[in-house]
Amino acid sequence: MSAEVAPGVHRIGGGFVGMYLLVEGGRATLVDAGTPRDRRRLERTLAAAGLGLDAVEAVLLTHAHPDHLGLAERLRADQGVPVEIHRADVAMATGVEPFRLSPHLPWWRPSVTRTLVAGLFARVPWTPPVREVVVFDDGEVLDVPGRPRVIHAPGHTAGSCVLYAEARRVLFVGDVLATVDIVTGREGPVLSPSFANVDDEQALASLDRLDGIVADVLLPGHGRPWTGGVAEALTHARRVGIHP
Repeated sequence: MSAEVAPGVHRIGGGFVGMYLLVEGGRATLVDAGTPRDRRRLERTLAAAGLGLDAVEAVLLTHAHPDHLGLAERLRADQGVPVEIHRADVAMATGVEPFRLSPHLPWWRPSVTRTLVAGLFARVPWTPPVREVVVFDDGEVLDVPGRPRVIHAPGHTAGSCVLYAEARRVLFVGDVLATVDIVTGREGPVLSPSFANVDDEQALASLDRLDGIVADVLLPGHGRPWTGGVAEALTHARRVGIHP
């Protein structure tokens, strides 16, 4: 279900991947664009906030994997909404560098199989590339509703980022952290598994960039919101490590 998880921050629930709205003065930023089947969920969440689709002024992508791009091109083409992403992920987002599943995917694990099947039903493999993007870089405070700051945290992808809405004390962590382990099915803050990363060592090192950040809520791409504190989330993720 959709819910307001912090003042002016709405989680678009019920889908394959986490999508969020940052609402400010009747305008909204969409953080990650879900899957091609998530349009109605987006519209319902906007309506619950008293807004229509025309309130969306920007789409911010934490990274370029297709389960986060689903509605981006449609919103850009139909509504004129700019789609923004870190420069290191532009080639993947625009389809110049095609996304491919890892040959090391442990498909025999039940939780992984369930995730793959859910992705098929969500039409993730049919996500269109984004034909035109706006590039952001590390450290930028983006001039969009909510004004989040970009924290480049590579490893899951080359351009993976965390978006920090400091005034709301909210951290959008994309797939830099999840709160459910797709390999074991256990809940709690974890790094993405090795088969989903481009560089495991870099993914682990990127957690250092989040040390000292103050946030009441961490909002992941996969799993439930985490309200146990940033330091606690990082400690748990480092202790668990990265699944092979």
